[in-house]
Amino acid sequence: MKVTVKVENWVSKFRIGWSNPALQSSIGWFLRYAKALTLLLCLGLSLVLILLRTTVFNNGAQVSLDEAWVMGMAAQLQQGDLLGRDVFLTYGPLAQILVAMGMLLNAGPTAFDGYGIALFLLLLIGNLALAVILGLIRQIGWKYCLFIWLGAAMLSLTLAYNRSWLAALVAVGLAKALDARTNRNRLIGAGLVGLGCFLVQLFTVDLGIYTLGASCLTMVAYAGFARFPALLKKTDLIPAKTALLMLAALVASYIIGNVLFSLFCLLTSPNYSGLFDYQLRSWESVSGYTYTFGQEWALTWFPTVILGLVLVYTTVYVLRNVRRLPTAVGYLLLSLLITAGLQLKGAITRSDQAHILTASVPLLFLFLLIGYDWVGLSRTENPVASLKTVWAGLLLLLILSWPFATLEPLQKWPQIAEGKVSVLAKAKELHGQNTPPEAVAPSGLLAASDSTKGLLAFPYENQFPVGMQRRIIAPIVQSYAAHLEATQRWYIAQLERQKTGMEVLYGIDKLASLKVDNVQQPTRVPIIFEYLYRNFSLKTDQLFGPGFMLLQPTASPRQDIISRDLRYTMVETSGRTLTVQLSEPASCSLVRLTPKISYPITAVLGRATGLRLRFRLGETNVERTDMVAIEVGKPFSTYVQLTDPDKTPQIFGSGPVQQKSWDSLQFSTRSNTLFDVGYSSLEVVKLECVNFSR
Repeated sequence: MKVTVKVENWVSKFRIGWSNPALQSSIGWFLRYAKALTLLLCLGLSLVLILLRTTVFNNGAQVSLDEAWVMGMAAQLQQGDLLGRDVFLTYGPLAQILVAMGMLLNAGPTAFDGYGIALFLLLLIGNLALAVILGLIRQIGWKYCLFIWLGAAMLSLTLAYNRSWLAALVAVGLAKALDARTNRNRLIGAGLVGLGCFLVQLFTVDLGIYTLGASCLTMVAYAGFARFPALLKKTDLIPAKTALLMLAALVASYIIGNVLFSLFCLLTSPNYSGLFDYQLRSWESVSGYTYTFGQEWALTWFPTVILGLVLVYTTVYVLRNVRRLPTAVGYLLLSLLITAGLQLKGAITRSDQAHILTASVPLLFLFLLIGYDWVGLSRTENPVASLKTVWAGLLLLLILSWPFATLEPLQKWPQIAEGKVSVLAKAKELHGQNTPPEAVAPSGLLAASDSTKGLLAFPYENQFPVGMQRRIIAPIVQSYAAHLEATQRWYIAQLERQKTGMEVLYGIDKLASLKVDNVQQPTRVPIIFEYLYRNFSLKTDQLFGPGFMLLQPTASPRQDIISRDLRYTMVETSGRTLTVQLSEPASCSLVRLTPKISYPITAVLGRATGLRLRFRLGETNVERTDMVAIEVGKPFSTYVQLTDPDKTPQIFGSGPVQQKSWDSLQFSTRSNTLFDVGYSSLEVVKLECVNFSR
């Protein structure tokens, strides 16, 4: 009896407390702003995690290729060189301004010191985009927002640098424009989406192209649905005429943005010659990247299969249910699906794990999003289509197989609470980073180089001129990215203007510099290599660090190169292997090769596969290296260095240069993995032996 009375008293007190007006008001306020508060909480927690993951460097040798371009971009803006106007890369001025802010927020004087904050800001962009995306999708509440954010974090979509969130943001913005209530608002929304595509292009060129293409395809699709109502059987779609007007507004806004930026470049820089140089150089960068920077698929078979199943399931779900979905939801999911499909092309060309992760962001976000019961079916009506067995099973398999999956979002917080990890200490470390030049530069380089001259780090080691507080010279932020012949000629025209006031820090392949994709620098950028050889020579015989040469300009271009044509026959030995047999052995320092390589049209959708070269003398291998097609469908000339890497200084010196004898050259397809597309025809137009008359 006493127990019953006590329970009744507790229940009575609870009811009285629950009915308290102040409590009811607080609960109502929370429910009204629960989604915004959840997104702010998730954003804040993510920023703490990415802050703790941010890298700090204490010497130049620690910096890799991917960090060097960030430092280079920031330093060039500091000295007045704007991406898209004065210098080029696949990235643009908005990304450059963002990373340069790392310098302003850091106590040190250089972009080397500001790299940690710059990386944090790059990671911040993706998280901010996700918060805005979820805020714009009004159909989902705070609970599902929390689920999506946690899923994205566990898949590393918010913990790594994933610029593709910007593409997803544009797709959601387009869906909002389509769902606007009046034609006026729809046209304004479409114009803002076109502006968004242009701004994304100013962040990174290829992403801008993908977002523009996805937006246009979505508009065309809905114009088609409106023109042929039987396809969707919906009465509330925007008319086809309205969809086409929105498409025109979107494209016009994008074009106007490009024209205005080009005019700005023309009016603010004496070195910007043509009105559309920005667009031309950008297109060269993207198109050259397709044929010269492919890398084979890096995921193992199991996560690849799961990713493929996720793509199939997501596509089928959206296309199957687009009739039954509310029209606003259909706009959203189809726009994201088209964006996800185009964005995956970025993972097909450069298929290392980092690029696969970046390109998968819109797809995996959409997959997480369709876990919500958009169609409104109960489990009893349709247990598979509603929620859930297939989707939940795929999500579990994805988390278990995804190489980037992590429990860090769950594991880090107890460590922070226990004081094992200090957020404040990490923030102070990033802000206070101040590395002296002698800690950045290889030993002896500071004394040997001229502090009054600019420094070109060839092919990509920008951390050295940046950390040494020298004026950085890099028409293409990293020289290996001058993919096409036209880009290389533009590059050397910029060097020619500055030649007398610059030195070159040349990283020797295999010794100091990464031989990117096993392609020698003389082979990847032969026009730049020849310019450096003819116009620069060794300043000192000393090598710095693991293998850096310091070059200074010559009084006049070198004329000591000797080349002679080689006589040969071509024999196709087996399958995709072609052998060039010399009439007699040749002894060469370099080989100048003029091939003509063509690829089928499917290479645009897949990955144009490079060639593996093997120079031989009898049965002995003399040199093994790879080659990419600098030009496609027409002859181009390139170099292959036969001298040993440690003999490279001889080429830029004044004494004899090592030669190697060979009598045959074998071409074979570099790889035959997922998405690889081999050449359709290969012809060796000319073959020359290059030596030096010293």
